[in-house]
Amino acid sequence: NLTSSSDNGINGTDSVEVEVWTRSRAQIVDAPDVIDQSKSQYTFNAKVEDYANGNIIQGHNTSFSVDGGELEYNMSNSSGIVDMRVNISSLPVGEPIPLRVDTEDAPENLTNSTTTLDDSHTFEVKGSMQLDTSSVGQTVYRGEKGPNSAALTFFAEDSTGTALEDVNTTVEIENTTLEKQTDSEGAVSFSYNPENDIEPEEYNVTATFDNGEDYSELVYNDSIEVRGILNVSQNHGSSEFVVDDRYLLTSAVVDENGVSVDGNEEWSFNGSLIGSGSQVTWTPTAEPGEYYLNVSTDREYYDDDNESKEVDVFGEASITSLEPSNAAVKPDSNNQLNATVEDVFTN
Repeated sequence: NLTSSSDNGINGTDSVEVEVWTRSRAQIVDAPDVIDQSKSQYTFNAKVEDYANGNIIQGHNTSFSVDGGELEYNMSNSSGIVDMRVNISSLPVGEPIPLRVDTEDAPENLTNSTTTLDDSHTFEVKGSMQLDTSSVGQTVYRGEKGPNSAALTFFAEDSTGTALEDVNTTVEIENTTLEKQTDSEGAVSFSYNPENDIEPEEYNVTATFDNGEDYSELVYNDSIEVRGILNVSQNHGSSEFVVDDRYLLTSAVVDENGVSVDGNEEWSFNGSLIGSGSQVTWTPTAEPGEYYLNVSTDREYYDDDNESKEVDVFGEASITSLEPSNAAVKPDSNNQLNATVEDVFTN
């Protein structure tokens, strides 16, 4: 409305209908600078609001584009939020990728827009590695005895299944570190031969794959069993035993390197258990004859061993009576004597 007046008292008015326009804007909210390729899709968010007063705008048509691609459109929800879903796996790795969002003309029942304010953000896709297959030998022996090397093989690829070449690969097992690079097929193989002095047990296998700053590091964990070999021997030095006498049976256990170790020894005679330990007191009660005396040993993460010896068990004889066969013994004559011999223990 326009009103005017003059000095002579003449007044005039005029009015015209006007539209008041505001501006809408879309602002990208909490966008990351780096996104891992393993996230096949990522949803960005933008908030649509009135530029003048900051009030949210619902139902506002909003467009966005990624890496200069075609525009996609979405409407703002009741909170003024627009979802922008991006296919991450199709984007290049290690390059700056622009994301742009624009508000379009608003419907008549909402705020009109004569000027569009856009927002933009640049992010980077970090490559993601995975193992197509992996193989870790589960058992290996120390030194030169038994299967003394274990094969470890890995195939590295990106999240799309493409083989990755020249990936720095490090394998750590206890105090051993192995390093190689993958070949053109993404394959890398190692041979692990444990040292003679490593303690037999189960060890962690950690394989780390590093393909530079454009890729997230990949760590693979497994386990491998390092085994030793036991050798047990009977040390008592006897192969002849007498019924009802007491004997101390002794044994010694060494590993494949000749180093003394503690085993779990068990002694058996003719297949029956007679005691446990490296020293056993034993009293034979069997009938005289030939038998087998055996000692066996075991220990976790070691191969078992046993030693069996053929032994003789003797009884003990006693002359219980001695007398002439006739009434008297004649001097200077051949005389017959009768003796009675009996087993001391069984009579």
